[in-house]
Amino acid sequence: MISGVIALLVGQLAVAPLKPLDLTLALGLLLRRWKPFLKTSVLVALRITLGFILLVVPGFLLLVRYSLWAPVVLMEGLEGRDALLRARVLRDRSRSMIAVAMVFQLFLPFGVDRVLGRVFGVNDDAERSVEMEIGSQLISLTGVLVLPLLAIVPALLYLKMRQLGGETSTEVMALIESGEPGRQWERKMRSRQTTQRH
Repeated sequence: MISGVIALLVGQLAVAPLKPLDLTLALGLLLRRWKPFLKTSVLVALRITLGFILLVVPGFLLLVRYSLWAPVVLMEGLEGRDALLRARVLRDRSRSMIAVAMVFQLFLPFGVDRVLGRVFGVNDDAERSVEMEIGSQLISLTGVLVLPLLAIVPALLYLKMRQLGGETSTEVMALIESGEPGRQWERKMRSRQTTQRH
């Protein structure tokens, strides 16, 4: 869910950079699409889990194949198999870029934990001291910094894959703005610019 909401915010920022970000729009869209989002997330989780049970390589390949499912469900309104097919079509536009991004997403949290573990001297075999306990607590907070980064990557990839296919972002913006009456953000930006000139 965090990844989906951040994907909407990143999409809004990429398509209309002057528009102030509105979290209520993203949350409203997620609330309207929660059933398809849940259905598709269960379908993706089952397929990827089955792939990892069979062997690690099929699980990783499925993870790469369906990496863009959340933005597809939320921004394009697709669900289930249709969303997975669309995610696969987007992935096929640049398989290597998606694979590199997935490796980055898988190993970034592990790498950050290892580096900070060495900095703070956290070692499971050694006797625990107060400093080591504080260090381990700080390491567990790295998720606060890493999670948004991991959620931004699929959103940017989704927009890039659309761009590689020659698709415009007009539909994405229309979907994001579907709950906003009268495009008030444009009027606000114009009034700010007018005020700054005077």
